[in-house]
Amino acid sequence: GEDVVFELTGNPIDPYYATTKLMWEKNNRPDLYKKAHKLQTAADYPVARLTGKALTDYSNASLFGIVFDIVNRRWNEKMIEKVGLDVDKFPEPHPCDQVIGEVTRKAAEETGLAPGTPVVAGTVDYNAASLAMGVIEEGDSSLVMGMGGVWGVVHEEPKFTRNLVTIIPTAYSRQRYATAATLTCCAALMKYFRDTFGQVEQAAEKQLGVSAYQIMNLEAEKVSPGSEGLIILPYFMGERAPIWDPLARGVLFGLSLAHGRGHIIRAMMESVGYAVLHSVELVRQSGIRIDGPLLLGEGGAQSSLWRQIISDILNAECAYIKESRGAPVGNAINAGVGVGIFKDYHIIKDWLKVTDEIKPNPELHKFYNKIYQIYR
Repeated sequence: GEDVVFELTGNPIDPYYATTKLMWEKNNRPDLYKKAHKLQTAADYPVARLTGKALTDYSNASLFGIVFDIVNRRWNEKMIEKVGLDVDKFPEPHPCDQVIGEVTRKAAEETGLAPGTPVVAGTVDYNAASLAMGVIEEGDSSLVMGMGGVWGVVHEEPKFTRNLVTIIPTAYSRQRYATAATLTCCAALMKYFRDTFGQVEQAAEKQLGVSAYQIMNLEAEKVSPGSEGLIILPYFMGERAPIWDPLARGVLFGLSLAHGRGHIIRAMMESVGYAVLHSVELVRQSGIRIDGPLLLGEGGAQSSLWRQIISDILNAECAYIKESRGAPVGNAINAGVGVGIFKDYHIIKDWLKVTDEIKPNPELHKFYNKIYQIYR
């Protein structure tokens, strides 16, 4: 049942997780499943092609869910058999920074890489992006504001939060955990508005050379906090944690003839803050420590207005690192630690420079909290 799976994996049962997909494959494409030698994620496959070894890392293994013993970092063979899958098809999991092989001569010929180049196990994209923002210690937290949004916090103890994602982080993957909230829509909301209703902004972008997103930001700035009673549920493509409902849909609540384009844009920004707050509350109830500042990154964080809205809704000090290069940098650091180029993960702290420090407005937080009660 769900309780057993949660105790073992720290995660719920949902098609989001790889094991559920594998069960579907076996039931619906049994011939293909039978032919499969090892089950690989999209991240594992390139590693297998480079090294000739079909392995995985702790981060990706934790997103298999259902059958991964997240505390002991290994597959639970009894659970694998119970769900009708084959133990020998699962790839052996390794710490993210462990050197698991080297570039074979064949792979070198195909890629141009030097034969014998060491290859580390790797990690999940969000974890790499989080590492690139300096999230490595217990209590460190970040909000990656890409098309989808991911908020997460690192912790030492195996404390799990129901309906959120528990994942092994890249840094110090042998002993630490991260709890994350995965929003299906974050910056995607802005792109949706621009592409669907933003003909004026796009025309201005061509004429003036100013980004349509910057113009949308200016429109939203003219609207008072709370968007004059307009509340949006950001479930425009269903929702993952903590809702776990692919059929959930976006809602514009309280829309009237008094509302204009700026109201909708601002309400979309605020909706992401409310969605993150929902998960933050659940994590705090689990007794997981969250320290400040909250590090903000990726596309949506470029908006100073959106950064302030997030800070006010969460009542949290935030920091924006404009020059953060995202997941590729995190992957490079992970590899560097693995092969000994870097002493440890703290090297990232020397590379980062905070571009903007955002402090919450306590009065606005109280105001937003009243709206949040309606949102929930």
